[in-house]
Amino acid sequence: MNAFRSVFGAYVRWRIRRGLDGVWVRGLEHALGAMERGPVVLAPTHVSWWDGMLLFPLDDALGRRGRVWMDAENLAKHSFFRPLGALPLDRSGASGLRRSVREASGWLSGPGRALWVFPQGKQTPSWLRPLELHPGAAFVARHTRATLLPVGLSYGFREAPVPSAVVSIGPPVDPEHLEGGLLRELAATDRFLACGAGGFEPLIGGAARGTEHSAASRMLALAVGRG
Repeated sequence: MNAFRSVFGAYVRWRIRRGLDGVWVRGLEHALGAMERGPVVLAPTHVSWWDGMLLFPLDDALGRRGRVWMDAENLAKHSFFRPLGALPLDRSGASGLRRSVREASGWLSGPGRALWVFPQGKQTPSWLRPLELHPGAAFVARHTRATLLPVGLSYGFREAPVPSAVVSIGPPVDPEHLEGGLLRELAATDRFLACGAGGFEPLIGGAARGTEHSAASRMLALAVGRG
């Protein structure tokens, strides 16, 4: 599993470098600190196809101690995600949900364990309100007494022809306050995309590519101005 995970993780990083202008993140310390004390449920917003890819470098930064809830039907079609850390989320009925919660609870058995859960359940533009969260992330956090962390995930164009991915991991929230926590972290990603503020650090690429694109953009602007 470790060898397969390493090879697939290298492929993911290659894809990200080719398709995105870096991955910028803040708040890893919230997750690492919480994982030292007990199990953690990380609840990111779900924006695009790239989201699943981003979980690999994020989980690497957290010590490769996470699993992700994945729709059981999709997991059955793409079973290779199972050894990569996917756990089935079966929403076909009550018995399926109970099995899913039992397996997730078994994983969240103590410190150093994390479960990624997309509470929106489907890809949704980051600007839509309300967020229309499903109860799964909050429920499993309550059931396992895991720390719940909101994760704002956004994409936006800065000075490059491809978007940057921006991830903001917030401090712990009570399950009933998950939406408020997510809105706060999304606001932080918006500020970063608008003006580079907020203490975000590059996780993949970003700094070097951003400099290259910035210089090219200035040259183009200068040429157009002279025209």
